[in-house]
Amino acid sequence: RQVALRAGIPVQKPAYTLNMICGSGMKSITEGAIHIQSGYADLVVAGGMENMSQAPFLLRGEIRGGVKFGAFSSEDLIQSDGLTDPLLHIPMGETAEAIAAHEQISRAEQDQYALDSHQKASAASRAGHFAEEIVPVTVSAKRGVSVVREDEQIRHDLSADQLAALKPAFRRDGSVTAGNASGLNDGAASVILASA
Repeated sequence: RQVALRAGIPVQKPAYTLNMICGSGMKSITEGAIHIQSGYADLVVAGGMENMSQAPFLLRGEIRGGVKFGAFSSEDLIQSDGLTDPLLHIPMGETAEAIAAHEQISRAEQDQYALDSHQKASAASRAGHFAEEIVPVTVSAKRGVSVVREDEQIRHDLSADQLAALKPAFRRDGSVTAGNASGLNDGAASVILASA
């Protein structure tokens, strides 16, 4: 709702938030299509966002009343809620390892898939295929102000040797590495859906 209002969408128009973690953006597009197909709407803006650099820390317990004596701790919600299944308490990296083992996906296959993905993304980016789709964003950080004009996760000069040299990130004998796993990123995307 806040994003819609800050984008200039009138307050009279409905807006709501979905939370399906990584699937939220796709679910919002599906919901938008359903609204149009059912006649509830003629035009829908649907999208998703991730802001991992601004994920909060949680203070559990009676913190608002003050801590009288003893220590208290904070909890990083990226780890406990974003990158860990909050019900089973299994980190996403461990689930990736379990799926790789179950489906017999080798380290070499994972590395090759990652390399292919980066090479395709790099070629598309360098050819300007995303230039009209990406809105430049000005970012203030410790190192100063910069303008983000492209996906920062793309490794343009990544090689198979670099991927092969990385150590497993989640298990000593594992196959998931920092090079073939998803990165921790911020991002947003939206689409406009309309009836015919």
